[in-house]
Amino acid sequence: MTLGRLLQSAREELGYSRTRAAELSGVNASTIEAWEVGRVLKPPIHDVVRLARALSISMSDLERCVMDEDDSEESEGQPARTRALATPRAATDLGLPLLARAIELLGWDEAMAAEALNTSRTRIARLHGGADELSVLEVMTLIAMLAAFPSGRGGATRAEVDDLLARLHGPRAG
Repeated sequence: MTLGRLLQSAREELGYSRTRAAELSGVNASTIEAWEVGRVLKPPIHDVVRLARALSISMSDLERCVMDEDDSEESEGQPARTRALATPRAATDLGLPLLARAIELLGWDEAMAAEALNTSRTRIARLHGGADELSVLEVMTLIAMLAAFPSGRGGATRAEVDDLLARLHGPRAG
């Protein structure tokens, strides 16, 4: 899947117009259109990340999309980009246990978890089933919510929060 197709698909799934996505991300609507239709193939990463956050696209989905495009380039005889900055698999696996812990410790049901993460109950069910991944913003939200509660009352300890953050920012593949 191309980056443009991923962005368009996520935007349409949320029911957002390009104008609404632009309002939420700070990226111009005509720029979003150019990416979606393929007029711009290598957009600035900082703008892509801003739009991805607004559309709840996980960093691992962005990475897969970019790497798939790189594999296509390689097969056409062009060199693929280095994978040195690839996200380690352990960082993307972090979301499900983190969500399960938040549900357990904070006494949430699926509706409460969906409200806390500003998403749908259907998506929470997909996350639980392993069919979807938390976005970086959602992971950070859960970490912040767990950290807000002292350890004795059901939250994460400072060491646990530090460990989760270290795992998110862990060693990169070289």
